[in-house]
Amino acid sequence: MKFLRFLGNEFVLGTLIALLSVFTAVASYQGSMADSKQNESEISGMKNLNDGNAEYLRANQFIVYDYQMFDGWYTADTADKEEYYQASYSQELQDSIAADAENPFSDTYYDAMYGDSYAYWDESDTAFERQDNGTIVAMVCN
Repeated sequence: MKFLRFLGNEFVLGTLIALLSVFTAVASYQGSMADSKQNESEISGMKNLNDGNAEYLRANQFIVYDYQMFDGWYTADTADKEEYYQASYSQELQDSIAADAENPFSDTYYDAMYGDSYAYWDESDTAFERQDNGTIVAMVCN
């Protein structure tokens, strides 16, 4: 009788330990899956942030080039030189001059030049704020 009671207690204890182990494994798995989605969002955010920064630097280089070509056109002393400089303008500058010749370097011009970098930064912000379960993570990088 004592042996059966002992066996019953060991069986109950073993069952409880097994259930606890299974529930711990399930909770651990769910936690790791949540971390995986968060890591995926963070990596996507970092990638888009990096691409946005690269596009911003590229746009800066083209803006400086447009300034140089515009200055060259402004100071040109022959029609051939003027044509050369005007032909070297970026499409965005040409569009801006067509829209407003008095203000070629307007906000519209800069928005057009930086448009790709702004789009990457918006995607980056979205990725940093996103989690799989729909909650918002407070992580701002800019």
